[in-house]
Amino acid sequence: MDFISCAPLDVSVHIFSFLNGEDLFCIMEVCQQWKELANLDVLWKHAILRESHQQRVNWNVFGVMLPDGRWPKLYKELGNINNEEEVPVQNLVSEGVGQSSSDDPAQQGIQQSVNDNDTFWSSVGSDDIHGSEYLIYRLTSPLSVLMYVDVSFYKAGYQAGMPIYSCSTIRISVGRSPTDMYYTSPEMEVEA
Repeated sequence: MDFISCAPLDVSVHIFSFLNGEDLFCIMEVCQQWKELANLDVLWKHAILRESHQQRVNWNVFGVMLPDGRWPKLYKELGNINNEEEVPVQNLVSEGVGQSSSDDPAQQGIQQSVNDNDTFWSSVGSDDIHGSEYLIYRLTSPLSVLMYVDVSFYKAGYQAGMPIYSCSTIRISVGRSPTDMYYTSPEMEVEA
């Protein structure tokens, strides 16, 4: 007797949520109903998250939306990532889409921070030590594996003492839109 087919959907999904990706591929071959169950996004998200913890990386995929049937392919692609080998650096930023403020939007706006030259973004700053500034970027792909973020701060070589204008802490958020962030890092202190 096929107990999975007889069980309520939420019970079947809960049972399958304990399977890893390789097991999900196997049960797709059992019958059409199991194949449909094994293709549910939530099962692949659980498999990816569980295996990312085993590899000591964080693939937080619960806010990610993919077309139906793409999760098994993503699972295979993530499985091909070797965390020990050197990954070529790629700029995932396609464009700047928002900023809290800018000293001079034409010369020092967010788009200047995307260029691969000596241009930069500059905010109006704040007298409030707890003041907050932000930059929002669109990535080159709707789904990217973000391994690290590189932030450089401006060193004013033309001023006496060549001060570095940096913030005291930084936090990175990732999401579908500025109002829909599904991951926010802890606040990290910046060493100037």
